[in-house]
Amino acid sequence: MAFDLPSLNLTPELKFTAARLAATNKFPYLNIAMWALVPRESPTLNTVAVTAKGILLWDPKVAEKWTINQFAGALVHEVMHI
Repeated sequence: MAFDLPSLNLTPELKFTAARLAATNKFPYLNIAMWALVPRESPTLNTVAVTAKGILLWDPKVAEKWTINQFAGALVHEVMHI
């Protein structure tokens, strides 16, 4: 995945969306599952997680630390849990 744009200062929300796009670009067969997840910010989580009901919990502070590719990898990992 080559979507890291270090010169851009993306908001956590935009980086989250960019990570979803990067993940589904690299793994198109996960497209339906990735976009079916319902994102919910969880500021104290310190990671990303998915619930059994398909709620994708994510911490905006983590989005600020991770690259788009790292975030995309974590999202792919979470999709594999459903």
